[in-house]
Amino acid sequence: DGWCRFDFFIVTMSLISLGSVPVPSSMIRLLRAFRVLRLFGKIPAVKQIIMALSWSLIPVMNAFILLFAALGIYAIVGVNFFSDVDPRDFGRFDRSFTQLFRIVSGDAWPDNLIELGEDGELQGMPVAYICSFRLIVEFVLLQVSVAVLLDNFVAASAQMEQEEEELKKYERRSASVVRNPLDPFLQKLSKEYMDDDDLSMRLRAYFKEMDTDHSRSVSYTELCLQLRRLPFVPPIHVTQSDFEVITQDGALCEGGEMTEELFERAMRVQLSHYLQRQSSTLLDVGDVNEGSESQLETLKMVVMAQERTAQATEAAEAALDGLEHAAESL
Repeated sequence: DGWCRFDFFIVTMSLISLGSVPVPSSMIRLLRAFRVLRLFGKIPAVKQIIMALSWSLIPVMNAFILLFAALGIYAIVGVNFFSDVDPRDFGRFDRSFTQLFRIVSGDAWPDNLIELGEDGELQGMPVAYICSFRLIVEFVLLQVSVAVLLDNFVAASAQMEQEEEELKKYERRSASVVRNPLDPFLQKLSKEYMDDDDLSMRLRAYFKEMDTDHSRSVSYTELCLQLRRLPFVPPIHVTQSDFEVITQDGALCEGGEMTEELFERAMRVQLSHYLQRQSSTLLDVGDVNEGSESQLETLKMVVMAQERTAQATEAAEAALDGLEHAAESL
């Protein structure tokens, strides 16, 4: 921690100062007062103000450059016209610049720059000089600098709030998503296939890649090894419990291995679950409008209906197989 190193440096220098080595320990110990800056990172509101001010620094500096350029021009004019009348305030450029800066900060009219002549009439040059300076520099340029500061401060604050809201949405999305080791593979598959026949063709191609021993079946070891070889970062790792979930506790495998037909059925089920999770996540985090929300809800219902239809078809096929076996036995 940087603050710990800072404290260690101060304590070390203080111990050295106890010896014969001359060290300005009192000045070093005064640096500990800057530890109050740690509060800026602890209080969110103060941290937001400091960050917004830091983001507004460059635009405000541009406005201040224009302001000080105007001060310099008026300081040169003051030296040229009023150095004899008021040598204390306008005798040199630095004095003239300092006096004008005092006027900008709220000081009164310069004492030695008399606006009335001996006959009681207004002196046009001093009055025009000071009044134009106040109008242009104090009432216009200074207010422009403040407006630039406020505008950039509000914009920076809004941007910080937007980033914080996006971070919260991402955290909600991450928390609401049910993690599945096959999600990267399923995401790639869902974006690639065009129709049902194309999906079947792609799943058969993946099955052939995973069937390394050409036994027309894929074991847990072959599935895990081939999935890890796919170009995903981080690599896909399927545990034994994940394999049991994929095969529905052995219902989609024979002797611990999946045939091509069972592999396709298992991947279709996982793809259906993946689409349902994605739809539910988008609906929960609230990143969609009403039209997209209705479409996602409809898609979710269609996927669920397809899954129920597939389950009913499997049940009917199993019942027909049972009837056939019963008829053969009779």
